[in-house]
Amino acid sequence: DNESRLNTVDVSRPRSLDIELVLPSAIQGRLNEFLQCVRHYDELARAGAAVPSRLLIYGPPGTGKTQTARWLAAQLELPLLTVRCDTLVSSLLGQTSRNLRRVFDYAEQNPSILFLDEFDALAGARGNERDVGELQRVVIALLQNIDALPDSTILVAATNHEQLLDAAIGRRFAFHLPMPLPDAALRTTLWQRWLNSYAPEGTDWDELSHLSAGTTGARWRPRRRPGR
Repeated sequence: DNESRLNTVDVSRPRSLDIELVLPSAIQGRLNEFLQCVRHYDELARAGAAVPSRLLIYGPPGTGKTQTARWLAAQLELPLLTVRCDTLVSSLLGQTSRNLRRVFDYAEQNPSILFLDEFDALAGARGNERDVGELQRVVIALLQNIDALPDSTILVAATNHEQLLDAAIGRRFAFHLPMPLPDAALRTTLWQRWLNSYAPEGTDWDELSHLSAGTTGARWRPRRRPGR
């Protein structure tokens, strides 16, 4: 960004060995469906059945939205271009739209997954009485950039506040993936996976699941020690 001098894109190369993704079976199934559509895009396109490679992930903080984007990049063996949307927003008139254009151009020219984090910072609903003209133009610019992106370019967006997104945004994403708080069964799975051999003999997994109700894996996941 020319004003803040901050980088607008963070390039990483996630590896499957570094990612633990535990999701409810229905959500994992929907994610696998998206993955297969991306992998077989050319075949589907020849058959006239391809859909744009666009995924919108939404849910409370800590439910695995960023981890899901990293998992997809690892599965597809592609770089992950992470954009924190709030870093794109500039106080200079028109600079935000220029930042957007540069990011989308970069993603189009480099095989990768473009991941727009904190998506509501850019894609908030228009018509709010507190809106100013520039913010409305940002949403329009965002829509135009998404529409101009080739359907085969992978775009993933994540937000904690799906209800705040502009109505036109949702129609640009062929796949919507809700990320709810872990239910009792999933919390049990998480405890068993992360405690593993460190769990005391006779651990009551159901009690641990009950005590952690309403929390996310990000809040109580133990940190890995170096070399483990």
